Amino acid sequence: MTNTATIESKGEPLFDPPRDVRPIEAVRGSLLVIDWRWLREAGLFEKYEVAIGPARGLLDVTPTEWVPFPLGLAHWRALDTLGLPPATEHDIGKFLGEHVHNVVLSTLIRLAGKLGVTPWAALMQCHKLWLRSWQGGGIAVYRTGERAARVEILNAQVVQAHAFRNGVTGTIEAGIAPFCRKAVVTERSEERTETSIVLRVCWQS
Repeated sequence: MTNTATIESKGEPLFDPPRDVRPIEAVRGSLLVIDWRWLREAGLFEKYEVAIGPARGLLDVTPTEWVPFPLGLAHWRALDTLGLPPATEHDIGKFLGEHVHNVVLSTLIRLAGKLGVTPWAALMQCHKLWLRSWQGGGIAVYRTGERAARVEILNAQVVQAHAFRNGVTGTIEAGIAPFCRKAVVTERSEERTETSIVLRVCWQS
């Protein structure tokens, strides 16, 4: 039976939360390719190539193809072994957010100057952006305050990698940054499970 009190404590859902979420089956190659671009610019790609080990076939991935799990997970496992600071992993995710989701968000950015679009408009696109990048798993967003939201990533074994957890905070921050003065995204680590995480998103207008 659904726990109504638990649902209400999350706040108001921005869209219907996904139900019966199946595990992640594949990830879009563009997420990996854009991460590689950051690694090359930072001079870390050769170290990453070593870290990828027996999953070197991953390096032949193209942006448009779907990469099956667990092969796709090897990418974030390799990032983990690089020993990067959390702030750097956040920057990788921010770089990803600025490049991979620009097609969907560019329309909102164009409207921002005319209609005063707020971060809520971008957060309402989260489920569409997830479907563009992942097969399986899911995302839910709840309004918890005037300028605060709760984001849940569901049934996604990739959250086991700290490179993903830190990176996704940067990705979401990049998504809402054009619509506010300052955005901050942090993980509520006390709510983390093996397949899900909860993020707190807040901003200044």
